[in-house]
Amino acid sequence: MVAPLLIVPPQVNKFYVMDLSPNKSIIRYLVANGQQVFAISWRNPHAPSSAHGGSKPTIAPSWKPLTPFRAITQSPDVNIVGSCLGGMTLATLLGHLAARRGTGAWNAVTFLVTVLDTNVESTMGLFATKETIAAARGGLGA
Repeated sequence: MVAPLLIVPPQVNKFYVMDLSPNKSIIRYLVANGQQVFAISWRNPHAPSSAHGGSKPTIAPSWKPLTPFRAITQSPDVNIVGSCLGGMTLATLLGHLAARRGTGAWNAVTFLVTVLDTNVESTMGLFATKETIAAARGGLGA
């Protein structure tokens, strides 16, 4: 039996790769081909205090779906896919869990379009100026 799949989409543009439209949906394709699929649905920050809460508010809830996921599927392990920022969140979560609990019950972990080493020079570095970082943090026009 194939282990069920948990998708950790990006928090921004949430399902852009996974579920573009009914005819361009990897989720629909996987389900139609017998794969049991679950996906985290991120909520937008609704209060100023939750908008700048650091990584803890994002990483901690990422672990919560695994309990009902295992209860529903009756599967001891899980395949997990993280994409983009969701992949970075997933990598951080897995590192955190490994440090606290040892290895988890993952059958496979896949990262799609995920930057895990930000020290490697790439074209993305061209956009990481003081101004763009300030704008991303809300420093421009505030």
